[in-house]
Amino acid sequence: MDFPFPNSLISVSKTMTADAPVNITDKDIPFYDCNIFVYDNSLYHGFAGQMNAVLDPGAVAWYRDGNLRDFSVQNVTAGANGKVVAVCTVPNTYVKQALGLI
Repeated sequence: MDFPFPNSLISVSKTMTADAPVNITDKDIPFYDCNIFVYDNSLYHGFAGQMNAVLDPGAVAWYRDGNLRDFSVQNVTAGANGKVVAVCTVPNTYVKQALGLI
């Protein structure tokens, strides 16, 4: 089965429930481009546990050529749970595997 475009879009979201750093997903999701949106409360964000940047609600961060399982977030203020949404372009081979087509 061929898709009409070379990439596909996926969306992954996570609402914080604790103040410890967490990965957005534990699945292996390679991406070409990824927009990270933050809602409700500010979050620290970064890759591989190096979270030294803050995203405030309504802000968007853009990343290129990475893996979503390496992306971590953490509440800036204890108890002020934020929500993060990642919208990424991914290779069609990933989508076909996720759908069980290959």
